[in-house]
Amino acid sequence: METTSFDPTLLERWRTFVAPGQLRQLALDFLAKLEEEVAGLGATLATGDRRLLAREAHALVGSAANFGAVRISTLARALELAAADADGTRLSDLHADLRAEVPRITASLKGWLETAGG
Repeated sequence: METTSFDPTLLERWRTFVAPGQLRQLALDFLAKLEEEVAGLGATLATGDRRLLAREAHALVGSAANFGAVRISTLARALELAAADADGTRLSDLHADLRAEVPRITASLKGWLETAGG
């Protein structure tokens, strides 16, 4: 079963804490950093440093969840857990899945910002 890519209800929580303009900026900042973070995971994967890979993936789990990027969060969690014992092919496959998900979540989140007035 494939995980939903985007859950806007997770973003709705922000509305009680931040002004609409701030929510929009926070979401855009998340998207601006997302591609860099996923690329950074690939660079760390290439070094073979599994502990660092797990830490970096863990950070992405939380930030992605905060912005409704459910599939990114799920894949990052799988990468975090797999770093301890998976072979390189499994880690590479998970990273490839993360890279493929970035444009989808970018489109979904930007669409939500346009329609929901984030």
